[in-house]
Amino acid sequence: MSYRQNLQSQICNTQELIEKCQRGSQITLAQLQDIYEQCGAYISDRDAIDVLSQCNEQADKVYYHHTTGAPLPTRTATEWAKYFAEGEADQQRCEALEAAQFHHDAYGDD
Repeated sequence: MSYRQNLQSQICNTQELIEKCQRGSQITLAQLQDIYEQCGAYISDRDAIDVLSQCNEQADKVYYHHTTGAPLPTRTATEWAKYFAEGEADQQRCEALEAAQFHHDAYGDD
């Protein structure tokens, strides 16, 4: 592939990414962190990068129900981020309640 063809390919890929971002099917790290904050979930920078990659890769892909095989509605990267953030927020709330209960049982404090 010549330099010009390679450059043209990169321009096309960049344009495609920009269009996806404008359609909402791709999100940025800042958007992901805002979604987690809105859901009340903490996410580390390292985990945020991994989740961001997963959300953007899974965006707009068709998945199938595990038992019926029927296609499921697609999700945008934002919808995936909300799905993961809500799950993480629930998990963190459960862990906090468990720790509080343990502290109460172990030390008798409220």
